[in-house]
Formats: sequence, C-alpha cells, structure tokens
Amino acid sequence: MLYVLVIVIAAYRLDWVQSAVCAVGAVTALNFFFVPPLWTFEVESRDHLISLVVMLAVALVISHLAASLRRESRHAELNARRARQLQTLASDLANSPDTVTMLALGQHALDAAFAGPNALALSNDSHELLGASALPDAVRDGLRCCMNECAVLGPGTGRWPGLDAWYLPLGDKGRVLGAVCVQPALASDKDGREHAQALGALLAQALWRV
Repeated sequence: MLYVLVIVIAAYRLDWVQSAVCAVGAVTALNFFFVPPLWTFEVESRDHLISLVVMLAVALVISHLAASLRRESRHAELNARRARQLQTLASDLANSPDTVTMLALGQHALDAAFAGPNALALSNDSHELLGASALPDAVRDGLRCCMNECAVLGPGTGRWPGLDAWYLPLGDKGRVLGAVCVQPALASDKDGREHAQALGALLAQALWRV
C-alpha cells in the first residue's frame, strides 16, 4: 500500500510518462525486495504474479486518470482566463476614445493570449495595409489574402492549411477594416482559433464604432 501511495503522489505531481515509469518502478521494486525469491526478479508463486500484474494495472490506471484530470483542469483554467480577457478587452475598448488606443489594446490582448509574433494592421478603402512595411512579405501577403477572401486562413480552417499562422479579417464582408496574424497556429487548437476570432470581432466592432 505504501508503494501505491507513492504512485498516487507521483501521478498527481508528474506527467503521464513519468508517473507511468514510477508505476513500473514501484512494481519492480516490490518484486525485487518483498516477493519470494527475494533479491531477484523471479516470481515463484502464481498468486504473487497475479498481485504484481493487478498492482501494475491499478497504478497505470491511476496515472492515466490523474493525467486526464490535470489536462481538464488546465483546459478549464485556460478557458476562464480567456473569458476574463474578452470581458476586460470589451470594457477597455468601450472606453477608448480613438483608433490608436484601440489598436494598442488589441495588440496587447493578442500578445497576452498567444506567444507570437502577432501582427495587427488596418487597411484603407483600397484594401492597402497601413503601417505594415516592417512586416515580413509572407505576413503582409497573408493579411491581404484574408481581407480579400474575408475568411480565416491557416491550419484547421480548410483554407491555406500549410500556413504557420492564422490570418483573420477584422470585420465582415463588405466592411473589412484590416487583418490580424496570430502565431503559433495549430490545426488541433480549435479553442485557440476561436479565441483569436473573438478578439478580432471585439476589435472590429470597436473600430467601426469610431
């Protein structure tokens, strides 16, 4: 039971691979020190062999359940942080008097939510990007393309999946005000992409207001 207690503690504090290694190590140590013949890895009794196998199975199940619980907890905490960020950004944008302040708030929100580098640029009536000369050519092309198509581009979107970033238009078709580039972008990170779209939607609404 002391070995099982150690396995539970390891499963709580370590990741799945490390806790699984601890589980195998605990069963191996139990066999070596306490199961006859002692000081060997042999098992002479069928009952002892069954006990070791059951203990290993229980230890691996505990490790798996603990890893799943930690993963779900991290996901819930991330969703809560994102919800608070959206609420804060909406409040700050509502009190912003001009476009410059709104762009600064939008850039700060993107950099806080994603590792980056992230880019945010407005466009004029001719869909030409303003103040984007310092951006790499590939990023400027992606921003222009997502504005022209008025669609999100990048991994997991079904459009230009080979890109290494998400490109999101600011606004709806017929009134696109600019575009956003968000990195890193993973096809499997649907929640992250939706959060980036929510940030872009809040920013676009505020820009249209002024």
